[in-house]
Amino acid sequence: MLVTAVAVSGPPQDLTAAATFVSSNPKVVQVGSDGVARIVGNGSALVQVKAGGRIAKVPVRAINAMVERPLNFANDIVPVLSRTGCYMAACHAKQGGKNGFQLSVLAFDPQTDYAALVHQGHGRRVNRQEPERSLLLAKATLQAPHGGGQRFKVDSPEYRLLARWIAEGAPFRAESDPVLTRVDVEPAERVMEPKRRQKLMVTAHFSNGSRRDVTALAQYASNESGIAEVGEDGVVHTSEFTGEAALMVRYMGQVAVSRITVPLPNGIKPDAYSSLPRQNYLDDLVYRKLSQLNLLPSGLCDDATFLRRASLDLIGTLPTAEETKAFLAECETEQGATETRRGEKGKGDALAPDHPSAFIPHPSARPALASRARLVDRLLSRPEYADYWGMRWSNLLLVNPDLLLPRGAFVFDWWLRESFRANKPYDQFVREILTASGETYREGPPNFYRALATPPEAGKAVSQLFLGVRLDCAQCHHHPFERWGQDDFYSLAAYFARVKSKSSYPEGYHSIVYPGSDGEVKHPKTDQVMPPRPPGGTAPEIPAGEDRREALAKWLTAPENPYFAREIVSRTWALLMGRGIVEPVDDFRVTNPATNEPLLDALAKDFVAHGYDLKYLLRTIAASAAYQRSSVTTPNNARDTHNYSHFYTRRLPAEVLLDSIGQVTGVPQTFRGHPEGTRAIRMWDSRLEVEFLEVFGRPVRQTVCECERTSEGSVTQMLHLMNSGFVQERLSAKEGVVTALEKSDLKPEEIVTRLYLSYYSRNPTEEELKAAQAAFTREKVTRRAAIEDLMWAMLNSAEFLLNH
Repeated sequence: MLVTAVAVSGPPQDLTAAATFVSSNPKVVQVGSDGVARIVGNGSALVQVKAGGRIAKVPVRAINAMVERPLNFANDIVPVLSRTGCYMAACHAKQGGKNGFQLSVLAFDPQTDYAALVHQGHGRRVNRQEPERSLLLAKATLQAPHGGGQRFKVDSPEYRLLARWIAEGAPFRAESDPVLTRVDVEPAERVMEPKRRQKLMVTAHFSNGSRRDVTALAQYASNESGIAEVGEDGVVHTSEFTGEAALMVRYMGQVAVSRITVPLPNGIKPDAYSSLPRQNYLDDLVYRKLSQLNLLPSGLCDDATFLRRASLDLIGTLPTAEETKAFLAECETEQGATETRRGEKGKGDALAPDHPSAFIPHPSARPALASRARLVDRLLSRPEYADYWGMRWSNLLLVNPDLLLPRGAFVFDWWLRESFRANKPYDQFVREILTASGETYREGPPNFYRALATPPEAGKAVSQLFLGVRLDCAQCHHHPFERWGQDDFYSLAAYFARVKSKSSYPEGYHSIVYPGSDGEVKHPKTDQVMPPRPPGGTAPEIPAGEDRREALAKWLTAPENPYFAREIVSRTWALLMGRGIVEPVDDFRVTNPATNEPLLDALAKDFVAHGYDLKYLLRTIAASAAYQRSSVTTPNNARDTHNYSHFYTRRLPAEVLLDSIGQVTGVPQTFRGHPEGTRAIRMWDSRLEVEFLEVFGRPVRQTVCECERTSEGSVTQMLHLMNSGFVQERLSAKEGVVTALEKSDLKPEEIVTRLYLSYYSRNPTEEELKAAQAAFTREKVTRRAAIEDLMWAMLNSAEFLLNH
């Protein structure tokens, strides 16, 4: 039983541990101090629950109390063995098992496990004549040596249950026995204060309508243990930190989730959110979530920060000094016109210093929203847009010369960039890849099937890339955190069973991909031919002679598909915001819920309604106050990493950083086999050994996962920028920026301003200008040395290396 205190205001509180329980008839029901009611006889009774100064009475009616329910292996024994750790990968479920006894991982194959337990080992593991002499009981209680230690005691409920099952003949399961259909957890959602406890209750539902309390047999895990952790007993403890946690509950392959929200203890008045800037529908949804957590957002960033941020995010390119000056002048003109209109109305609009929207780095500069919108349009029309997003998708689609051979990689890379240049609708983009046929040296999409040459490889990639569902685990066993099983994995792979390829040259350099008329995928354990079926969907009818992939593409890109649009909007949101609404972006599952489900749904529906237009999606996100927020935190939101109360600072991608260094120093990187002037975001050959890109985490293009790109900092990276010849060669180059500035007529003040515009896309403050000018007046310093020192320091600064 759960005992919950419901106050007039404030979140509910669990009082189960503090409650007292009294049965009116202990011959019918007995209740322990843990709140667990145990039936001991037929009849009726009342359980009196006293807690928090209140009394509640729970009626209980028991029938057939003395009739023992027949046990079976699938419904009764598997949960016990799972709970005691036998099915862990470190125990008997590891590859090859332990001491000759092997079980399936997480009990995904009960029939095989039953055979191993009951029929193998010369029948010693289960002794039906003398149950107490069964090795299953003797080892688990340490009556016989056991490498896994004691799992339960002789007088425990687990021991008695196993012993009774063996005495009943150790049955597997009769056809008439009920089958588990789902599990529920209570509470499914709960707002909790910091440093509180909450007992969970788990109920299993069976095909015959019966229910069982399986709280003591379920397994628990938290996706954010720093916010809320859950023990083996199903008791949740919140920490002092604000945020949300999804608590996974697993029982016999079924999964349920309890969502725990821990807001800041000091409530924020509702009008604090009503007056915040709203630039489109996304902001209302973000603010709604922030209000649930009592988080206040930082204010909007200044125009210079927005220019740099949007340029890096949308086209992977740092603004030049000239572009920065032009944009800031445009913003100043807009702000002046706005102030004039305000003055004519006789109204001021200065925000109070303590207003949440007033917290911006440069309070004197008001955001020029119209100029920002025009900037985004200009960026999306530049050629760098197609290069940058083409590079991003080349990483995901394995445009790797080692897999595709050079010409195939070049053609696929070109097709991707041209698709973004034409703003091809995303559903069309995916459909052309899925249904691709033709010559790999002439057309890009067929190379997808050269990189992923087997049906399982293609199925895994399609699911992860375009549905955000990782089916890898289901290739060998039931997914430990989801409903997917091997049937789902191999049914999806069956769509690609008839994809054929042939070489048009003896050397095999040139492949032709085409749909064949035969080919099947079989289940590795049952040897059954798997019919094509999408994961979680109904198999669409495939007319005779039609390419199976056409049916898959139709299902995949349908507006009602629950995964397709949600996956790409979360992925795109992550690239602009620093964190996906689902994170990782390609791991959608019930145990990894979205941080803001209404936001994800609204963004996906809007994307579909506008024809899967990727540029529209980018414009929508970039226009929101959420994207335009300052990266400077407040004491209120400093710990938030999930809810977009401030902009999440992150390191520039390796390719963008390399191009940016080349741009500000005037000495770009050259790439063997590529025309002079080729930028890193335009380079198609991922095999080229470029030390800088490897040090800073360029993807190797071996998997379709965003996780291949490493964004963490390292000592090696800092040494590469501070001490290696890479930077020094660019500062000492005769044709670089240093030489140009040295020979120019610019005064030190003008040089410093020029460098700030180039590196940081802003003008220096008076303090910065004064400090930088001092570099030119040091004793025995040359003009060139002063410029080199300034550029070296700025290049190694966090403001340059990070997107903020």
